[in-house]
Amino acid sequence: MLYSIQELREKISPFIEFVRHRINLQSHPRIRMVQSIQHDGGQASFATYSPHDNVILVVYKDRHIMDILRSLAHEMIHARQNEKHALDAHSGRTGSPQENQANAWAGVLMRDWARQNPDLF
Repeated sequence: MLYSIQELREKISPFIEFVRHRINLQSHPRIRMVQSIQHDGGQASFATYSPHDNVILVVYKDRHIMDILRSLAHEMIHARQNEKHALDAHSGRTGSPQENQANAWAGVLMRDWARQNPDLF
């Protein structure tokens, strides 16, 4: 089911608090829902985190809510890594310890959230 941007915000808000609590995220990253993300060099992405201004961008267009939430959880893990000064210029590379940790934690968080919210499927 595809939700309007307002409906998404209502569904995402409790998820943000769930993740913040679970990962002990102290900051409040600004989260922007966007229709697309185009990085320098033309590479597309479903989500991104900017440690310089503590902003998370998440693509919502034509995506299932659980996929949107997984991307959001992944980027919130990067925000937590940033708080712990664990990000560097190579953190975003495929297979880096930071990317692997964000992927693993996002999976754990999504399983727990899905158990509590089966109606989102």
